[in-house]
Amino acid sequence: MFKLRRILSNRNRLRCIVISFIILLVVVGLVLQAFRSLYSPYPKAYFFINYIYFTTQSNILVLILLILHFTRFRNTRLFHIFTHIALMNILMTGVIFHLFLGPYMELTIVQHLLHTATPLSYLFYYFFIYDRYFTVKYLETLLIYPTVYTILVYTVIEPLVGDTLELVQGDFQGSRFIYPFFDPYYYDFNWFKIILFFLVIVVFVIVVMMILTQPIKRYIERKYNEGNPIG
Repeated sequence: MFKLRRILSNRNRLRCIVISFIILLVVVGLVLQAFRSLYSPYPKAYFFINYIYFTTQSNILVLILLILHFTRFRNTRLFHIFTHIALMNILMTGVIFHLFLGPYMELTIVQHLLHTATPLSYLFYYFFIYDRYFTVKYLETLLIYPTVYTILVYTVIEPLVGDTLELVQGDFQGSRFIYPFFDPYYYDFNWFKIILFFLVIVVFVIVVMMILTQPIKRYIERKYNEGNPIG
């Protein structure tokens, strides 16, 4: 009991424990997702398709950054830029899934881990462990990943692996485009509606990140400093 109390009183060690637990959580979700492909009639194709999902890529990015937190790389500007890109991506993952996909699916533990546990635990890391704030001058960097991903859906993924996506995911609207909301048939090939949907989601997540996360983060930081005054 005394040893446990001493560990909990050491804030740096406690941070390491929390980050390690989040890493374990993400790894378990990704491993279970990979093993799920073994139960598919097309295990190799299913395994490959896993890594096309925006969700999987976002979880992997979170995992890499949490591991890099233990290295000197965490003091670089690039680390801070990617930390906020990961925050943007994982918030988008959670928001889109729970608003547009989850209500129409029978959810499994894998989906809860990748779409709920990772976003919430990464938010915890961002609020209570990560010690930098988002600055507006890096705003454009948040748009790069989702924009490039969306372009690749129509120029590379659907043309090259659309048939495989249909084979693995089954015959539902939008299976060739990974997600139903990417399917141009859903919008009657109205590209204005497709672009509008993309912009609304991206802008919404950015606004949430700017308006909600930054004040909350500053409030937590202020309360922590009040409880632990320097000197």
